[in-house]
Amino acid sequence: MISAALESLLEANGGPLSCHYERLVVELVSIAEGWLKRYSRCPSWKAVVNSPHRLVRELEDAVVPLQQVVDTCFGSSWSSDSQDNDGLSSGPADSLPICIVDLCAGKAFIALALLELADWWPNVRKKLGALAIVEKRCPSYEHVFEIATRIQLPLIVLQDNIHDEAFPGRLLSKLPPCLLGFVAVHLCGRLSSRAVELFNLLGRRCQFLFLAPCCMPSGVPPRKGQTRVGVRQAEAAAEELRVLTAQELKKTRWTEDRHLCWNCGEPGHAKSDCPQLMQGMAKHKANQTKHSQKMCEINLLDVGSSHDPFSAWVSSLAMAVEPLSHVQQVRISLGDAEEQMRDKQDVQE
Repeated sequence: MISAALESLLEANGGPLSCHYERLVVELVSIAEGWLKRYSRCPSWKAVVNSPHRLVRELEDAVVPLQQVVDTCFGSSWSSDSQDNDGLSSGPADSLPICIVDLCAGKAFIALALLELADWWPNVRKKLGALAIVEKRCPSYEHVFEIATRIQLPLIVLQDNIHDEAFPGRLLSKLPPCLLGFVAVHLCGRLSSRAVELFNLLGRRCQFLFLAPCCMPSGVPPRKGQTRVGVRQAEAAAEELRVLTAQELKKTRWTEDRHLCWNCGEPGHAKSDCPQLMQGMAKHKANQTKHSQKMCEINLLDVGSSHDPFSAWVSSLAMAVEPLSHVQQVRISLGDAEEQMRDKQDVQE
């Protein structure tokens, strides 16, 4: 079942994925079948192996993000079998170790698959410095720790709310001092815009974000007071990335802003000497000016009124990424492949 479902995604079998994905699909089939065989009676693996249909759906959604991670981080050296890598794009051979963060991980299928690939291919293990799982609800990840311990890879689990303003500081405090990369699959609504904002805030420390939104914000069509989504595009100050609580962040920002004009928010003069006209709520404006620089606003009215609201939402997220970053949108519909798979099963029956 798993083999037929995943291989039906490939172009050779009528699916949407090119031959570039073939190697990874074959490996994921082996990994999933191994899980079902070895852990079917293991309580810690119950959430993974008890529903083969759910496992197939999760792996289908993971194929494209995993391939992007492989190409970006490991390139042509992702496996020790160099003669079989003709279909892979070249990557930096001497790149520094990287910590991959599975953002809003759920049952952590992305993290599990990466650990298995690291176990099978020494070059992946060599470049993968650590793996982090971020999840607000934080179910038991005992089964993930089992694999991480076996291959001696640092695994960090952070139960946290990514919407909290001080989350970037708490995240960095838990991770090793290496480069980061975000993988965010099945993010709902404003979690997607927050993932883009986190990528922007971490600046050069975060090398990539692979984002696969699953739906639009609940405000599309917008309800009262929910017509815009703001995404900060500027890199956060180093002092902000060292604080662990929202209260500490507020104090840090106050210290940074204390020498700004309380009318216009610009440095170099006091409120009494401000060349601009006096404005209401001047103190609030000054305190917010520095931290709203390079803010991208997504208009949910425009998103909701477009011909294809979800595509408009995804395009808006791409526009919110820090301007100097390279953005690539990969549009692949797995729905057609799933429908074809059902048709084949009906014929066989």
